[in-house]
Amino acid sequence: MRGRRASVERGQQQRTLLAQGLVREADLVLLDEPTTGLDAGSRHRIRQIMREEAARGAAVVCVSHDDDVIAAADHVIRLEEGRVAAEQVAPR
Repeated sequence: MRGRRASVERGQQQRTLLAQGLVREADLVLLDEPTTGLDAGSRHRIRQIMREEAARGAAVVCVSHDDDVIAAADHVIRLEEGRVAAEQVAPR
């Protein structure tokens, strides 16, 4: 039960922090591993919010190891040892 509660608490904390930033409707949204440690539903909601922010015109920059976040990105830059190892841009 503790693991489930910790996951819910982490999810609530992540969403709260994200909501605080989104209230400002900034042109740039920076996210550092926003889905780490979250349950599937929370990860889905965070990805949905990222898409919504991009759709309204914000530049969303996200550092992530989450394959689903990476797959949904329009532009991916993979770093290895601090250097660009690969870059992929989705066709428009």
